[in-house]
Amino acid sequence: MHSADPIQLESQCGIRTAKEHHGALLNAFREREEIEIDAGKVEHVDVAFLQLLVSATKTAAAQQKRMRLIAVSQPMRDALTRAGLGLSSSDDQITWARG
Repeated sequence: MHSADPIQLESQCGIRTAKEHHGALLNAFREREEIEIDAGKVEHVDVAFLQLLVSATKTAAAQQKRMRLIAVSQPMRDALTRAGLGLSSSDDQITWARG
């Protein structure tokens, strides 16, 4: 099954937008086998969003679904790296590189 339109992240990904992003992810998990997240426009990321992303990754694995980032802005990449969540090079799903 091909994924639907990607989840478009806003420029601000944090505590103030966590509820919206959580809702979008819940809908995606109900409706899709493949979940794509476009993080190309993200300018600010806080720990609340990173926790949501890690949780969603675990949910995807538990439900045997693919979840992947199709674009990653430099601020998102930097936030992931600072949190010790460097991305692997896998195109199939989000996997955290082991440091």
